[in-house]
Amino acid sequence: MRLLPLLLPFLATAVSATRFFIGAYSGQILSANLDDTTGAITLLSSTPASSPSPSWQELSPVDPQLLFTVEERAHSDDSKGAVSAYLIGSDGALTKLSTALGLLGPVSLGVSPDGKTIFTANYGASGVSAYCTDDGTGALQHLQDWTFELSSPGAVPSRQDAPHPHQALFDATGQFVVVPDLGADLLRIFSVDGKTFSQLSPVVVPPGTGPRHGAWFPPTGIPLFYYLVGELSNTVTVFAVSYPSSGGLKLTQIQRESTLPLGSTTTTSAAPNSTPSAAEIAITPGGRYVYVSNRNDKVFPDGHSVAIYSRQATTGLLTSIGWADSGEQTLRHIALDPSGRFLLVEGQDSNEIAVLPVDATTGKLGAAVGKFAVPGGPVCVTFEK
Repeated sequence: MRLLPLLLPFLATAVSATRFFIGAYSGQILSANLDDTTGAITLLSSTPASSPSPSWQELSPVDPQLLFTVEERAHSDDSKGAVSAYLIGSDGALTKLSTALGLLGPVSLGVSPDGKTIFTANYGASGVSAYCTDDGTGALQHLQDWTFELSSPGAVPSRQDAPHPHQALFDATGQFVVVPDLGADLLRIFSVDGKTFSQLSPVVVPPGTGPRHGAWFPPTGIPLFYYLVGELSNTVTVFAVSYPSSGGLKLTQIQRESTLPLGSTTTTSAAPNSTPSAAEIAITPGGRYVYVSNRNDKVFPDGHSVAIYSRQATTGLLTSIGWADSGEQTLRHIALDPSGRFLLVEGQDSNEIAVLPVDATTGKLGAAVGKFAVPGGPVCVTFEK
């Protein structure tokens, strides 16, 4: 008991931080801490053996020491893509446990809630791959591929010359995977039963939408809503989610909103890198606010913008409340820390991450309270829960 007064000053000044992982086109996965009070980022470790392009990573839902990442081109065979599993050390260092090859060009992966199944969206190969994993060892096994074709180019031929799956997202039941296909203007849906997979009827979205990424709300339990970012149309679309008694997953569109101010140009030219293109979505833990990143927009003179929406709890509908200047270029990805106090915006072309504080009352974003350089361009951030 006499030691307690001596310990109290140290406890009071202890720094609370949340660990997270950064994928970068430099070929490295970085481990870092985010100070929960100040928003400062501190590097913990760098893993140079990750891949030529570790552009997406996810933590195992059942084993917090396992991190899975895609490799757009595999080390051992550059005609293939791959998924790798890493063991997370106590210091944040990553040790590769296994790799399994699949279709070329995976840009996203989803892990089932039981941690046993992984789906990848393979933009470059116009397909989807399925894998299984042993959470005890991190061992990966490739199971199945699906490839798709278009009979003719889509409404934006420069980007819709072929199917381009861009995300694989399990629902919380683990029975369904939704794959936004940017090239085909479809939401492809797969059912999952152990190692048996079936394609269900896709959801068709308006021509030129360019489905990129989506998010469920609530993120755990049975989802009520699905929010989809349309990269080419610069829109966020709200779907009501239901599970018919006859089986399957039903997505019913109830709203479609622009991610840009009225009158802004969308991606319809042959030069997609010079016109706006929406990218990523993040929803605050309580679901009050939704953020969507923009790229190449002109809302602000120096940095690309983040669109901000309030979300109605019962209906799920969105109301635009403005835009925030990220100060960064090409916001390929954004992520909220688990507390919802900070939004990390990844500037792929400005080679850094900016930490923007979130006003819990208004949902608005403040000026950056910290910046963190990432050579080669940060493209994905994944927080530990």
